[in-house]
Amino acid sequence: MFAAVGVFVIVTESEEEALIMKALLVVSCLSILLSLSASASELLEKLSALPSYYNVKLSPDGKKLAATVIVDDRVGMITMDTRTLEVIGGLRPTMYEPWDFYWANNKRLVVEVAQRKGWREDRVSYGELYAMNYDGSGGELIYGYRAGEVTSGTRIKKKQTRRAWGSVIDPLVHDKKHILINSQPISSSGSRIPTVVRLDVRTGVTKEVIRAPVVYPHYLTDVEGVVRIAAGKDENNVLKAYSREADGDWQAIADEIVGTEFRPLAFDRGEQVLKFLGNTDSDRLAYYKLDLKSGEYEKIYENRNVDITSAQMSAGDREVIALRIDPGYSGYLMVNKTLPEAKLFKSLLAEYAGLRVNLSSLSKDGKTAIVFVQSDVYPGSYFLYRDGELRFLFNKYPDLKSHMLVESEPVEIPNREGVNLGGYLTRASKNRGSLVVMVHGGPHGIRDYWAFNPEVQMLVAEGIHVLQVNYRGSGGYGHSFERAGYREWGRGIQNDILDATLWAVDENIADPDRICIMGGSFGAYSAVQSASLEPDLFRCVVAVAGVYDLPMMYKKGDIPRQYLGKAYLEEVLGDDLDELAAYSPVNHVGRLKADLLIVHGEEDERTPIEQAEALMSALEKAGIPFESHIEGKEGHGILKESNRLVYFDLVSRFLNRHLSAR
Repeated sequence: MFAAVGVFVIVTESEEEALIMKALLVVSCLSILLSLSASASELLEKLSALPSYYNVKLSPDGKKLAATVIVDDRVGMITMDTRTLEVIGGLRPTMYEPWDFYWANNKRLVVEVAQRKGWREDRVSYGELYAMNYDGSGGELIYGYRAGEVTSGTRIKKKQTRRAWGSVIDPLVHDKKHILINSQPISSSGSRIPTVVRLDVRTGVTKEVIRAPVVYPHYLTDVEGVVRIAAGKDENNVLKAYSREADGDWQAIADEIVGTEFRPLAFDRGEQVLKFLGNTDSDRLAYYKLDLKSGEYEKIYENRNVDITSAQMSAGDREVIALRIDPGYSGYLMVNKTLPEAKLFKSLLAEYAGLRVNLSSLSKDGKTAIVFVQSDVYPGSYFLYRDGELRFLFNKYPDLKSHMLVESEPVEIPNREGVNLGGYLTRASKNRGSLVVMVHGGPHGIRDYWAFNPEVQMLVAEGIHVLQVNYRGSGGYGHSFERAGYREWGRGIQNDILDATLWAVDENIADPDRICIMGGSFGAYSAVQSASLEPDLFRCVVAVAGVYDLPMMYKKGDIPRQYLGKAYLEEVLGDDLDELAAYSPVNHVGRLKADLLIVHGEEDERTPIEQAEALMSALEKAGIPFESHIEGKEGHGILKESNRLVYFDLVSRFLNRHLSAR
C-alpha cells in the first residue's frame, strides 16, 4: 500500500517571507488576513487581472527557458538564459499569439498559434504551427491553411497549404530537425480521420507516418518517438484504444480493458508494458499496467474515494514518478523513488508541504526543472531548479500576495439520498453571515478543486461566505457518480445544490435571509433553475454565459456542430421534449422571486446570445425585473482584463445591494 503525502503550507519569494508565512500556520490567520488585506477596490483590480506569466518550458539541454506572458491583454512569449536569467528573445504579440509551444531542439521552438478576430476578445486557434529561433529570428508559419508554398533555401522541396488542424504529438528531442504532429483534416463535422505527420521544423516539409484509427485521438510514443498507442471515440461515441509495433498496424485493445476512461502514460519493460490511468475493473480512475502482448493487466493503485487526478512524469514523459489525488486537499502518492527527478519531487513535497507542487518541465537529462507551486491562497510561482539550487523565477499573479487571500476548507455534505458530496467552504469570518453558492460549469467531467479562485476571493473580500459543491454528475468521483447526473440537469443535480445550501444554514454558516447563487455556463443554468425550484431560498442570482432553453442546445451553438456533439447531448440530456421543456428555466420564470443579474458575451459560440435573449424575453413578458450586462466582443466567459474588472465590480455591487454584506 502507498501513503499519500498531504499538503498544507505557504511559500513566498524570499526566505524571510517564507519563514513568516510558515509561522502563521500555527495560529488562526483570519484576523491577520483581514487586517492586512488591501482596500476592496485595489483587491478587486488585482483579482480581475490576467496571469502575467504561465506555461514555462525548458529547452532539451536546460540552458534556456521559454514562457508565455501577458502584454496589454495579449499573449506573447519570452526566452531566458537559465544561468543568468536574462531575457534573450521571444515573440511579440502580433497577428499571432501563442496557444501552446514546444522546444523542437535547443535552438528552435514550434508554436501552436491563435488569432484574435476583430470582433472577438478571445483567441481562436485554427491549428497553425509557427516556428522560430529562441532569439525571435527565423519565424514563419510551417503548417496550416496559410503556410503556402515557398522554396526552402537551395532545396526544391516546398511546404504546402494544408486544410488541416495541426497539433504537436511529440517534439522528438532526439531529432533536431523534426517533430511529430497530428494532422486533423478540416471538415464541417470534424469526423475525418487524422494522420500522424513528421514535420521539418525548418522547412515545413512533411511526411505522413501512419493514419490514426480514431478521430481526435490521444497518442503515446515510445523512446524512439514512434507512435505506439492511440485512444479516442468511435462513431458510436464509444471509447476505443489501439496499440501497434514500431512498423506494424493498429491492433484493438480489448474493450473490457479500455472501459470508459483510458489515459496512456508511459511504457515499461522494453516498451511492451503500458502504464495507464483507467477504470478497467473499477468505478474510479485507477493506475494500471498492461502487457500489450498477452493482454494481461494489473491494478497498481486505486483510491477508495476519488479518481486519480493526474500523473507527475519524469524527463521526456517516459516514466510515472507520482500520482496526484484530490479527496479534499491535494495529495501525492510516490510510485517511483529511484529516479533523480523522483527524489527531487519528493524533497519539494517536503519543502513546500501545504502547496500543490508540479515539475512542469524537465531537461532531457532530468537535472534541470521548472517547478510550479500553488495553493488556495497562493496563486502560484515558478522556480528554476538547476545545479542543485532552487531559484525564484516569477509569480503567476505578481500583484497578489497570500496575506490578501482567505483559505478554503474541504467539506463533506450529505444530500437527501444519503450520499456525501465533496465541496469547499471559504469563510469571510467565523460568524454566520451572507452566503453565495458558487456552482461550477460542465457539468460532467468537471469538478471544483482546492485551488486559488479569483471569483471566490472577490466575494470573500466583500464579506460573503462562499460554498462550492461537487454535485452528482461532476467528474473526479468515479464513473457512476458522473453518470448519476445524466438526464438529471433540472432536478437531481439541483437537489444536490439545494441540499448543500440548506446544509450551510443548518451548520449556522449562512444567514437564511441572505443567500445568493451564481455560476457560469452550466453553473448559470443551475443558478436560475435552483432559484425557480426553491423561490424562497435565494435573494439573488448571478448567471454568466448560461444555457436556459435546453431544446435550443440541439439547434444553436457549437456543440451540435461538433463531431459526436449530438450524441453527447442525447446521452446527457436525452431527447424527451417534454422533459427538456420541464428542465428549462426559461419556462418557469414565473416562479422566480430572486433578483437576477444576467451576464453574457455577444460572440459566445458555446451558449449563444440567443440563450440569454430567450431568458430576458420571458422575464419581460412575465413582468419580472432583472439586470443584464452584455459584452459585445466577449465569447464564452469574460476574458479581457478591463472587461473582467467591470464584471467583478458589477457583481460586487449587485451582491452588496441584495446581501448587505458590509
